[in-house]
Amino acid sequence: MKRFLIQIFSFILLVVILWSIISAIVDSNLKKVEFDYFALNNYMKGDIHSNVLIMGNSRAKGDISPFIIDSILNVDSYNLGMAGINYPVQVALYQIYLKYNNAPDYIIQTVDNISLASGMHREEAFLPHLDEPIVSDLLLQYGNLRSIDYYLPFKYVYRPQAIVYGMMEFLGFHQKSTMYKGYEPQNKIWDGDFDRLKVKNTEGDVTHYDPALFGLFEDYVKEVLQKNTKIIFVFAPQYIEGQEYIKNRHEAVSFYQDLSQKYQILFLDYSQDSISYNKDYFYDTQHLNTKGAEAFSRKLANDLIDVIK
Repeated sequence: MKRFLIQIFSFILLVVILWSIISAIVDSNLKKVEFDYFALNNYMKGDIHSNVLIMGNSRAKGDISPFIIDSILNVDSYNLGMAGINYPVQVALYQIYLKYNNAPDYIIQTVDNISLASGMHREEAFLPHLDEPIVSDLLLQYGNLRSIDYYLPFKYVYRPQAIVYGMMEFLGFHQKSTMYKGYEPQNKIWDGDFDRLKVKNTEGDVTHYDPALFGLFEDYVKEVLQKNTKIIFVFAPQYIEGQEYIKNRHEAVSFYQDLSQKYQILFLDYSQDSISYNKDYFYDTQHLNTKGAEAFSRKLANDLIDVIK
């Protein structure tokens, strides 16, 4: 029995040592990755210092071109958008950016119904940075991180993609970024998923809002304004049929309208813009393709000529 227990203990110890080595390798190498999934690494280098930040989820990341914004407005902008994130993550990214870079003069904050929904994605992008309090607090409160993950090296056990990325970097297979100042256009055509969805579900859908995120977003707005940064709300184009399909979309729009009036914030809503009626500009109901993003970026920049000076 004693020998059996020793064998069990030895096996557990071996597993812990093995995962400790894997975790250390993955951690150190994921911090070197620069492409989209781990864009957080770029913010923590402390060398951006743009005077205009573009904030939001994928509808910022792929919809607003810093090249076009810069060329028309004569500014230095950077896109901090990240796919699949809601407001808790967006606020954390803003706070991390401020910790390592200068505060911007302006924030172009893309807003939508999706960012007010519960749930957290992209946890893998933050796991190498658990030593950063902003990150650890975010994952403990909104993610699936457990306190034990700080002390045991198993945080990557159920995240094989992160292990693959880290090991590829470790072995010298560097993954090149396709982004320009955080912007990643999508050279795609309409994928047809929405057309198939409408056939299966003719009743429409709803966004499952998290009531706490309404207050969190307002607190973020107040924080930005207290730093003498001007914030502009931008509801980027959504394909019109997709707007109509979400039955409670108006609740998000009303929230942003009320907030903009309360704090005297410019709110540019492109929901009814001609772009939103042209399927050629989209690859799904929520996201512009490259053609649409460039058209929208030009329109947005021109609408901001008398605002951002």
